[in-house]
Amino acid sequence: DDVEISAIVSMSDDGWSTWRLRDEYWILPSWDIRRAIVALSDEDKNSLLRSLFNHRFNSWWLSWHNLWNLIMLALEEIRGSYVWALDSLEEVFEIKWKVYPITLQKTRILARLNNWEYVIWEKNIDIPKYDDSLRVEDIYVLKESYAKALSELWEWWLNSEDFENLVSKFINDKPLENPKIKKVIDESDYIIFCPWDVFGSIMTNLVVWDTTKYISQSKAKKILFVNLYT
Repeated sequence: DDVEISAIVSMSDDGWSTWRLRDEYWILPSWDIRRAIVALSDEDKNSLLRSLFNHRFNSWWLSWHNLWNLIMLALEEIRGSYVWALDSLEEVFEIKWKVYPITLQKTRILARLNNWEYVIWEKNIDIPKYDDSLRVEDIYVLKESYAKALSELWEWWLNSEDFENLVSKFINDKPLENPKIKKVIDESDYIIFCPWDVFGSIMTNLVVWDTTKYISQSKAKKILFVNLYT
């Protein structure tokens, strides 16, 4: 009972329902937030919340949206901000601990392969849209506007020097971390890296912003739970 848990969550998801809502309503993604909310919920509610938030509608007009994304969309419109929407959700479902988005800016993932080609969007990295013989060499998190600019130039500039220069410029203009992240890390006794999607959910919290600096400066004990598969 005297333990406090804070979850710091990646904000670059862009699959399925999330992709459509991000493009249409210009909102932050919330799929990884959902996982943390369910995990931190009361054990008696855990199973119900998991089923409820995962539920997808099959009717054509809801187009496979899941209930969680629609709830977050409605709350963000009602409360006027993503942070207030998340606070309201934690209150309604009596979540004892806190969930923090790693950033409050719109972002996308860019991966560089070992042959120096690039893959953009998380869904294209999670379900690889590249040759299986290749591997991801670097992961970057870009501001949304930069990612869209790159995607529009993809076909013509993919292997050009101008494209490389543009990528370099974009990855150096990093999005800002959630201002609450530093305090959360500074006050932690343990920093735990959970088994999760390596590129989409773990590395995206570490390779950009000042998160890595905060972690390296922290006196907290660092614990890594490796994935059982991969």
